Amino acid sequence: MVLQLLALSGEEIEVELADAQSIKDVRARVATKLGCEPACVLLVPSGSTEVVKDNQMVETYNALTVINQSFDSRLIRLDVEESKQYSPRQASTLFYKTSQLLYDGTMLWERQDRQICDEMGYRGRTHDVYLSECGQLLFCRSGFLRRRGVPEYEPTKAIQIQHLLQKRGFR
Repeated sequence: MVLQLLALSGEEIEVELADAQSIKDVRARVATKLGCEPACVLLVPSGSTEVVKDNQMVETYNALTVINQSFDSRLIRLDVEESKQYSPRQASTLFYKTSQLLYDGTMLWERQDRQICDEMGYRGRTHDVYLSECGQLLFCRSGFLRRRGVPEYEPTKAIQIQHLLQKRGFR
């Protein structure tokens, strides 16, 4: 029986599996081929969403989809840009904030907010973003500015960068 290994893109991944007996063996060889740790490789039967367990036998499957959960966190960049624009006619200032998460130059995520400050005080939305120490998570908290300019923040959201990469077609 020949086991076919497929990337998320549908391309076949060629790995020598002649003497592989368990899924653990397959994961180890796929990891070597992809240049990552075996723990970063998930194997899913085609048409399923359940991850195959290490102790299962290779003969059970005809085709498996390979999901590489690793990425090079050194290629992650978080850019935050803030600017303001004063309007003498309306005696107000607009504040803009844009945050972008990039992977090797490709934008994965973006958030834009703006506030206004005039005789009525501050109004609008703002946000703060930062990366986890391990580089696997993006944290974003957003909130409304009320008259005094103090943000009322919503709970911080943790966004898995691996999911953003998968949405953009990275494996």
